[in-house]
Amino acid sequence: MNASTDQSADFEHETRHTVILCMNANTDQSADIELETRHTVILCMNASTDQSADFEHETRHTVILCMNASTDQSADFELETRHTVILCLSANTDQSADFELETRHTVILCMIASTDQSADFELETRHTVILCMNASTDQSVDIELETRHTVILCMNASTDQSADFELETRHTVILCMSASTDQSADFELERRHTVILCMSASTDQSADFELETRHTVILCMSTSTDQSADFELETRHTVIL
Repeated sequence: MNASTDQSADFEHETRHTVILCMNANTDQSADIELETRHTVILCMNASTDQSADFEHETRHTVILCMNASTDQSADFELETRHTVILCLSANTDQSADFELETRHTVILCMIASTDQSADFELETRHTVILCMNASTDQSVDIELETRHTVILCMNASTDQSADFELETRHTVILCMSASTDQSADFELERRHTVILCMSASTDQSADFELETRHTVILCMSTSTDQSADFELETRHTVIL
């Protein structure tokens, strides 16, 4: 941070995770799971007569599930999630806050069994955005976004081979702004990911896979004679195989 007429703070955080799960049963039953997560956070602040704060958060998730059974049963699972959060603040006589959140989900599920059984699965995404603005002596903007995803995959082969896949994702974004003599902006982003994969083969071979990721981003800005910006990014990863 440089506290001159141009006060800037650049913060970049990148996290990559790769999880590979391989299973071999009696008839060479294998399951490869690769989970890659990339997080990029860029925070730029300029403290002049025009005070701006750009906040960009991009998250990409890729899950690939490949299964090969006795009758060459395969299932490819791809889950891609992109999140883009842009927060712009201008501290003039006209205080504005632009908040854009874009979420894209693409789920492709291909299943090939002994009798050529195929199933395509599409993930449904629900977004709830509540924006309240009061342009008086106290200008406030509240944004709450909650997203829940549930994916259930059931497979039954010739020897009653089943695989249940459940993916639940919850996103909560709360943005509060108050434009008085003390201009503050609190930004909290909490993300929880839980992936549970259960597989049962002919000899009752099971594998439980749980991945939990929590992200908390808190951005506090105060535009007085002392302009401060506190940025805290906490990432917790727990992998149980």
